[in-house]
Amino acid sequence: MKKYMFFIMLTMSFSCSTPDIFENDCGDDVRLGGFELSDTTKAYLPYTGDETLVFLDSLGKSYRLTSLEGLEEVAITQDANVLCNDAFFIVQSEYYDAEWKHISFQDSTGKNAFDIGIMTTLLNQNDPLRDSTFELDSVVIYDNFNLSANELGNGTLYFSIITDERQGQLPDWIVAENELGYRIVGDTMINGKLLEDVILAKRNGSEMYVLYNKEKGLVAFKPEQDGFWLLKE
Repeated sequence: MKKYMFFIMLTMSFSCSTPDIFENDCGDDVRLGGFELSDTTKAYLPYTGDETLVFLDSLGKSYRLTSLEGLEEVAITQDANVLCNDAFFIVQSEYYDAEWKHISFQDSTGKNAFDIGIMTTLLNQNDPLRDSTFELDSVVIYDNFNLSANELGNGTLYFSIITDERQGQLPDWIVAENELGYRIVGDTMINGKLLEDVILAKRNGSEMYVLYNKEKGLVAFKPEQDGFWLLKE
């Protein structure tokens, strides 16, 4: 019993005499400004967050997609300069933030899920991995739209479109990355229904498709094994 008491007293003594090594001596981060999505980009996301999407297949069977979280809006921070860096990785930074909006839908079974978003990106040309500080004049600023469709057991379809080049010249690898997996087909007929002004995307090596319209959003989806679902209007 005496051994246990000695151990407890020793622990308490050490705890009381040890300084708080994680105390922040740097101060709060400093926001330098923010970048909102352009109107051009906002036009790609017509959802408000409370929609229920109803789709019909060629046999008239309906599929309902709902959003559990609604329309989410997030400010993504990009550090511009380190003001203070004391021990144990406590840092005070100057930063900018950029707007990101997205919404997720899924069916009642959870088998099919869709994530649709728009975002502003600040890309440090000198350091694409964002590990160094930058001057705002040297940063490429652009918006993009992205969509992912996931069918449980059959993989994910993803594509991204640059919607607005706002400052600087985009690197070739960014342009190439945003030209894959989709094409603008305009008007097309599916299951006897005319779909207008659509973007079509296909998962590589599969029969999974999505068709998207800026004003209506997701207007058609084809699972890997089944026929097309068309948005009921």
